[in-house]
Amino acid sequence: MYLIKKPDDEDTPRINETLKSLAKSMRMPANTSTHEVFDRWPDIVGPYLATQSKPLSIQGSSLIVAAANPAVAKELSLSGPSIANLINGFLKTQVVDKIEVKTGASYARRFRHLG
Repeated sequence: MYLIKKPDDEDTPRINETLKSLAKSMRMPANTSTHEVFDRWPDIVGPYLATQSKPLSIQGSSLIVAAANPAVAKELSLSGPSIANLINGFLKTQVVDKIEVKTGASYARRFRHLG
């Protein structure tokens, strides 16, 4: 017995359709998520930079990345176009146009494990 009327199947939006719509509105391919970029971060930037940086989000066409220190931030900034091309290659669509690197005390705590 239901206390709340169970909706008819045709009235219930499918989660897959909702996610595809959301991905399309964010200019992301429907079969991909931001997590794929994050999971492949070591493949994209290499093992050393992967330990010294962390992708935070994709906002519009910008990938926001936290860097452990200013030297890493500079290296990521200079490599921005190459990183964007690699990401777009992995995703097989144009998702990231530029990389915005954040550094400073508020981001450094993400890398305390580095000593």
